[in-house]
Amino acid sequence: MRTLEPAVRATSPGGGRSEEYPSRGPVNNRNAHNRKFGLSHNYTDALFKCILFFEGQRTGNLPPSQRMTWRKDSALKDGRITPSDDLVGGYYDAGDNVKFNFPMAFTTTMLSWSVLEFGNLMGSELQHALEAIRWATDYLLKATNEPGSVIGVVGDPNVYRLLVFTSYT
Repeated sequence: MRTLEPAVRATSPGGGRSEEYPSRGPVNNRNAHNRKFGLSHNYTDALFKCILFFEGQRTGNLPPSQRMTWRKDSALKDGRITPSDDLVGGYYDAGDNVKFNFPMAFTTTMLSWSVLEFGNLMGSELQHALEAIRWATDYLLKATNEPGSVIGVVGDPNVYRLLVFTSYT
């Protein structure tokens, strides 16, 4: 019997070039960890896709370790009211051009707890998970840089949604 190797396909929003990332195990054969604990799902593959999703939502000056190469630097002037202001980085919310910092903080906290609890089981994805945490925390520190102030949203969600929804009518 031939074992099929699934892939995660990352395609640019404009329908351009796509890239395939091999999954972390064959479809019809659970990985060793799953067999050891009698699990029927491929959690290794799910973890890989989850961390890759974080990379797809990155904004700012992207690092060389970025695996989704179709994703380019973006929003390099976020928060620039004066030259010293800097809200570049972090993650977009839901594929739009808006950053909601409280959901981002929650998601980063959950990922951090996962690394603390299960980091020893993450294998090669541990480094990518740590990079994802660092990417968010570096940005969130910028959003709380001014004493007594927390920036909750970067971008205008109403304008973005207005533009998206009116283009479909």
